[in-house]
Amino acid sequence: MPTNPMYHRHAVDYAKAVASNVFNARYERPSLLALVPGVEGLRVLDAGCGSGEHLLELVQRGAVGSGFDQSAEMIEIAKEKFQQAGVAAELFVHDLQSPLERFEEGRFDLVISALALHYVENLEPVFQEFSRLLRPGGSLCCSTHHPMIDFEDPQAKNYFACELLTQEWDTIGDPVTVQFYRRPLSQFLNAAFAAGFQLNGVSEGKPDEGLKMESPELYERLTTQPGFLFLRFVKV
Repeated sequence: MPTNPMYHRHAVDYAKAVASNVFNARYERPSLLALVPGVEGLRVLDAGCGSGEHLLELVQRGAVGSGFDQSAEMIEIAKEKFQQAGVAAELFVHDLQSPLERFEEGRFDLVISALALHYVENLEPVFQEFSRLLRPGGSLCCSTHHPMIDFEDPQAKNYFACELLTQEWDTIGDPVTVQFYRRPLSQFLNAAFAAGFQLNGVSEGKPDEGLKMESPELYERLTTQPGFLFLRFVKV
């Protein structure tokens, strides 16, 4: 995975930004969580949990939560966030590309992964591990960059290839260099299918109505063209 300073050196600023900025709070999180089934009493794993925003909401809904992230800085922020909220979750540092040997087969009812999979070059072993960790009939819900939007980047040369892109993001106010992989939709889906998943939910995102008041221009853009892709799979 590319080492991105956004999630290490700038972790505190990034966590503050994604907690409240309209793109995350009004668009990505509600769009992904809309695909998540009822979680009361379910064992949930957040793969690439960052500062814990998604997992915290699911735990507050009654889930039994575990989450990991490659960034030790983000995990410390997540632990503090859960402590302040008065709820518990198992939070630890781990690389998304490595097997989760601490958990037995079929441990979880639901795996979520929010805006993390585009940092992985080879998705097949990641989906295989998600499949191992889920019970039969368990769900995987994930958000990722929309392939149509990523292919508009001038660096993209071949839609059907997996390509490393470098961009400047202003998420924290100042520009920070971020690297990620763009890939065709078929490559993403086929990696999941090969791991025994069946697709049973697709969304290209819908901003909540609060965004219309806070940022009319962004609301207009996100209701006329996609930003991210949201997918729900079931382990068969």
